[in-house]
Amino acid sequence: MKPSAIIDAHCHLWQLNNEINGWLDNPNNAFLGDISAIQQDYLLKDYQKDSADFPVEKIVHIEAANSAHAIKEIQWLAEQYDDNDYLYAVVGGASLTEKNIEAQLDYYHHSKKVSGVRDILNWHETPAYRSCDRQDYMTDRQWQRNFALLAKYQLSFDMQIVSSQLAQAYQLAKTYDEVSIIIDHAAFPLPDGIAHWQQSMKKIAQCDNVVVKLSGFGPLSRKIDKQTVRDQVLYLIEQFGVNRCMFASNFPVEKLYIAYNDLFNFFNTIVQDFNNTEKQALFYDTALRVYQKLGPEPVESSRS
Repeated sequence: MKPSAIIDAHCHLWQLNNEINGWLDNPNNAFLGDISAIQQDYLLKDYQKDSADFPVEKIVHIEAANSAHAIKEIQWLAEQYDDNDYLYAVVGGASLTEKNIEAQLDYYHHSKKVSGVRDILNWHETPAYRSCDRQDYMTDRQWQRNFALLAKYQLSFDMQIVSSQLAQAYQLAKTYDEVSIIIDHAAFPLPDGIAHWQQSMKKIAQCDNVVVKLSGFGPLSRKIDKQTVRDQVLYLIEQFGVNRCMFASNFPVEKLYIAYNDLFNFFNTIVQDFNNTEKQALFYDTALRVYQKLGPEPVESSRS
């Protein structure tokens, strides 16, 4: 039986003539592979066509623009969808090494839909596992000072890393426990480091301010290995519990590896023996809680 309602906690919308999604220009992406199939507009109507067979009630848009155009992306989304309840929340881009980041965070705080930010951090010696230019962002003092400001502006943080970075993520989560951290895409478990990933995920699950997305299983292997994904999903649910895990599509990026119907039918099969309350948490309630829009009350000072 399909879930009764879904909040898709991770998807992307874009319109190429906005010229803010520069990463889409090159069909050969080192991290994702051949992206030619998604080098086209992907609007809400396109997402709804892909997901039509499932009861998706709301989505969370995760930033997909180059960081220099982050606010322009929010403005475009506001023009298109601010009055559309189907778009439940937006996670805006932010480069947290910027010295004058507060104006951007304040803008997000007062935006109608923005509930959090993402600064892509996944770095590895192997270029195919890398999407940023440095491995030390989470230990950089300027970056940390700006990260701490997220609590002040009532913004969560979507953390995109690979599993070898989980030790840094754990220290960050412990130190800045007022910031809600959402680990994107199960922290991309490296194929040759599953035991390390398991140990690291078990450790970071001790941090109550951390939740995890059950998503993004395609890019590292350029396919969906269903037995491997099943094992990883069940392990994460065991460690974090259903109230700190949420299924998400990562569409249209994941469309490179699997159709929407196949993906969500597979997710549903993994948890077929769970009770209705547990399934509702995984498909709906966790995302509803984690991405609820707070504010825009006046901000107060916080640790920095």
